[in-house]
Amino acid sequence: MPTTHEDRLLAVLEKIGQPAAGASAPAVEDADAPLGERLETSGDTEDPNEETQVTGADPEGSPSGLAPITHRNLFVHHDTHPIVFDLALLAEYDTSWFEWEPATLWREIKEDFHVPSISGHACAKIQAIKTLHINEWFWDKWEVFCWVTQALNNNIPDFQVIQKPSIAQIINAVDIATMVRSGEEFNQEVQSWTAACIVDEGVYYVPPPVEYCQDEILELLTVEKLEDDPKKEIAAVEKRFKEVSSMLPEQWLSRAEPVLRETPIDIQVAKLKVACDYLNLRRRQLKDQLRLLR
Repeated sequence: MPTTHEDRLLAVLEKIGQPAAGASAPAVEDADAPLGERLETSGDTEDPNEETQVTGADPEGSPSGLAPITHRNLFVHHDTHPIVFDLALLAEYDTSWFEWEPATLWREIKEDFHVPSISGHACAKIQAIKTLHINEWFWDKWEVFCWVTQALNNNIPDFQVIQKPSIAQIINAVDIATMVRSGEEFNQEVQSWTAACIVDEGVYYVPPPVEYCQDEILELLTVEKLEDDPKKEIAAVEKRFKEVSSMLPEQWLSRAEPVLRETPIDIQVAKLKVACDYLNLRRRQLKDQLRLLR
């Protein structure tokens, strides 16, 4: 049985599906950034023959300025997955780094990993992962949930502003948090906040790993009288979402008519599919980047 934090994390990661051969994921700055705004913040493109690289671009061609993730730019590349940081630090320091001040941690990382600098995105992700390890605030305090969610989605949180997360950001953040600490439960405060964020985007059904707020969504729809029959609406979205999710990529391309139409149900399903596609992208990136730790 896994005994250390690293062992438990690896056991969880092994359950994630392997990417298809030759597949690679495009660099993404956050869940909602359009392709034209996905820019690399630092790190030079390196010779692929020098060391193992994890490409962050589509094999058919990539926008200029997107560098692959390597050992050298791991701590400055904005697309480095938070779990990769977690495993690297656990392997190097065990759990000692949980107790270190940020300045101490940054100094130790620079010395031990032989890197000249650490980007703001990397610092935010590491601090978010540390928060998940040392307390339950992500599951208990809606403000912390918001800030940690932003950091886990490649954004630097603004602690003076509450940044309402998107559905894609919520799903990805909860997925990462579950890898770090499985079995935690969200309290009523965070469940209600998550439900409000999702309903605010006009979506009434939520798939795993965010199903924990489905009852709160139903209650919100009922209290606010947003739907005549909320249960029927939720059931219809769930049924349609499962139909669409079961379709293979070639089925999408082979159809003469659009799969999704401008109907209330299909619009919700489209938003959920975008969020789940983003989650799958992040998982593929994680699988690719784990090779850097071998």
